[in-house]
Amino acid sequence: MLRSIQNHPVALLAVGAVAFAAWLWGDAQPPTAADRTETAGVRPLPPHAGPNYPFPHGDPHAVLAQLPPGVPRAIVEHKLGVPPVPHTVSAIRFEDGSATYTVTYPLPGRPLVLAFDAAQPGHPLVATHTEPQS
Repeated sequence: MLRSIQNHPVALLAVGAVAFAAWLWGDAQPPTAADRTETAGVRPLPPHAGPNYPFPHGDPHAVLAQLPPGVPRAIVEHKLGVPPVPHTVSAIRFEDGSATYTVTYPLPGRPLVLAFDAAQPGHPLVATHTEPQS
């Protein structure tokens, strides 16, 4: 086998070029529906339930009273649930030397807004407030 490779290096180069071209073509194809839903380690967001979003541990204000600033976002999401729709998570804002973002949970009348520190491991809770519904 080694002798046939030595005698036909151009054929070996051609096989490698065809394999490389096939790999590039396959990589350029758009993802299928199965590729989009079977992403390893990612769970889909729950469907948005409007202002009656089901909080897993009861009244969100009572739950927030038990969550002091500095609690990691994972614990907040365990208590309040995953944000209902992706657009409820804001872009990161850089103000006064800190990087924060907000997550809005729909509540009847006044949405609940939680601010998290984007620069710290675990994205700890920084502040909470409610704002008038627009």
